[in-house]
Amino acid sequence: MTHRVRGLVVGPDERPLAARVRVALAAKDFDADAVSTVDGAFTFGPYGPGVMWLTVQADGLPDLVRSIEVPVVGDLDLGSVRMQPAGALRFEIVGDVVPNDLQLRLVSVGGDVFAVEREGRIATVDGLPCGPATLRGSSSSHHVPAVAIDVKPGAPESIAVRCEAAPTLRVAIEI
Repeated sequence: MTHRVRGLVVGPDERPLAARVRVALAAKDFDADAVSTVDGAFTFGPYGPGVMWLTVQADGLPDLVRSIEVPVVGDLDLGSVRMQPAGALRFEIVGDVVPNDLQLRLVSVGGDVFAVEREGRIATVDGLPCGPATLRGSSSSHHVPAVAIDVKPGAPESIAVRCEAAPTLRVAIEI
């Protein structure tokens, strides 16, 4: 049996969006592209049942990528596929020293992890989904406290990130 995948692309304001939509079979060399109608509707298929990847691209918004599963019986109606605005952040590393091995990553509330590119004391990341996120840092010589952030659409928000020398423990053993 074969089935169709359909849905409606909408923007942050719930109004339909024209978008490029792609469906790709997971772990197979196959994909199909389509452009949604002016009213945001799209339909793909026919497909057999299984796991696929859905990618939606709309101007001015970050790509949406998610796994979908075509059922054994019936079509898959995704309903409204909501696109979210993008946010950007700029971080300034503050403290006496910026460790060479400092690694930064931003974790969104949905669990997505974004690498944060750093050049000296300045780090930036863009194309982020808006909403709560946590900046986490790691270094072998410094402690970097986690920073809770609310990513907002538009121009980058600037956030200070403090690196503190990790406490050292000295042990003397006498025999």
